[in-house]
Amino acid sequence: MRGEFPIAFDDSKRPKGVTKMAISKCPRGCDNAQFELVRQDHIKGANQPMCFVQCTSCNTVIGVTDFYDTAKLLEKIARKVGIPDLLDY
Repeated sequence: MRGEFPIAFDDSKRPKGVTKMAISKCPRGCDNAQFELVRQDHIKGANQPMCFVQCTSCNTVIGVTDFYDTAKLLEKIARKVGIPDLLDY
């Protein structure tokens, strides 16, 4: 189905009594379950770099995220304007 990714369960690494956890697999069908962040600086229409989440085996892109850590940037700005810890609010 479109928009759904295959999910596999790895029972060999699960201690007895622990609930099963989904393991993401490459949607292209290479059955790889390892992914990496790859910085892309030149994306048409984007004014900042982005990171692609992609399969380490076949390089299929499965997601995109901001290159900059927005939470850390906000925390840094908050400290500069006198807000000591954003998590306390």
